[in-house]
Amino acid sequence: MKFEDDQTPTTLINDLSNLKSNPNEKIKDFNSKFNKLLNKILDTSKSGVDVKIESYISALLSNISMFVDRA
Repeated sequence: MKFEDDQTPTTLINDLSNLKSNPNEKIKDFNSKFNKLLNKILDTSKSGVDVKIESYISALLSNISMFVDRA
């Protein structure tokens, strides 16, 4: 028996935009959490690359996000 995630793409996108890293969280753990949520969103519902990048950067703590190269 397979259990499906019953969240709608809209809910998942909202969850992605509200995702924040925790102060003691390792960046590799945050990346895993971010990618897992991103991969749940159907390909047809995924935002453009710029939106993904901004979602990722805004989810990081400010002392980490300042080191991210948006290019």
